[in-house]
Amino acid sequence: MCVNDPGVVCCAAGVLNLRSVKAGETVIQSAATSLFLCVDDKDNLKGQPHYTEGDCTFQELLLPDGYSYFLSPHTKNPVSLLSKQSGQKHDAPLHRFLPVMNTQLAMAGKGEDSQIEEVKQYIKDINLDSDDPLGIGHQSHIQTVFSPSLHTRK
Repeated sequence: MCVNDPGVVCCAAGVLNLRSVKAGETVIQSAATSLFLCVDDKDNLKGQPHYTEGDCTFQELLLPDGYSYFLSPHTKNPVSLLSKQSGQKHDAPLHRFLPVMNTQLAMAGKGEDSQIEEVKQYIKDINLDSDDPLGIGHQSHIQTVFSPSLHTRK
């Protein structure tokens, strides 16, 4: 997925930067073009060079499997990243996002076996029945999990 210069959302593989602006609210920006993913009042996705809170702040919902999905700022409908040219129906399964482990910073200077054991222990500690399954409320875990929406400098 990318947001290209004329502001069109395309569905090629790409990297999105997710930044939390407050609890449950996320800004999505294309790493390739630096354009912000935004929605107009008719729920059409578009790319914008400048962030506007009303159009570019998505509500983030955490699913029981650890993935997140996003709701439109205007209609609260789930955001789909399918292009109209893709030929796929827009009622297809939602696009889900998964926070990734920061193996560069969290595991720096440790051996591969140590890294694997830490990841296994962290996965055991995740409680999907909790209101805080990733342990974000616990400072000890905030350095263990890397979520772009939690760890981007503001």
